Amino acid sequence: GYGNSGGIAQNGRGNQGIVHQQGNGHNGTITQNGNNNRYGLFQFGRNTNANVSQYGNGSTGATFQFGW
Repeated sequence: GYGNSGGIAQNGRGNQGIVHQQGNGHNGTITQNGNNNRYGLFQFGRNTNANVSQYGNGSTGATFQFGW
């Protein structure tokens, strides 16, 4: 797509983050503080915006966003 931006900031060990964007105009970030966290951010369509923060240890999560 076009005009997308994504970022991942990690502080700790064993963290995994995925920002996947299909379409145009998406903004997405994942911030992980702690150890062994997992998160997937998936954005589809147009013009979605998400900022995710994980704190602690061993957390997991996923967000699926659709914009039309």
